[in-house]
Amino acid sequence: MTQSDFTAFYPQFTGFTPAVVLTTYVAQANARFGAFAPEDAEEARRLYTAHRLTLYARVALPENTTPSKAAIGGGLRDVFVRDLLFFYVNSDRLC
Repeated sequence: MTQSDFTAFYPQFTGFTPAVVLTTYVAQANARFGAFAPEDAEEARRLYTAHRLTLYARVALPENTTPSKAAIGGGLRDVFVRDLLFFYVNSDRLC
C-alpha cells in the first residue's frame, strides 16, 4: 500500500501533518501485514494506518508547543506521546 492508496480510500487523512507520521505508519503497516493473504492484507494495512493516525492526532501537541509548556499549562492528561514518553498532569500540580 502506498500513501496515495491509503488517502484515496480515506480522503480525510489527505494532507495529514507531519507527513513523516503518515509515511511511518504506512511503512509499518506494509511490514506488519506482508504475510497476510493479499485480499486481507490491504484491509488490515488500511485499518492499522487509520487507527495509528487517529491515535496520533488525538495526542499530538499543537504546533510550536513543547511537551514541557503543555505540561505546565495543564494541557496533557494521561497522554501517550510518540511511543516513548508519558505525561500525567494533575489539574493543580505535576505528578
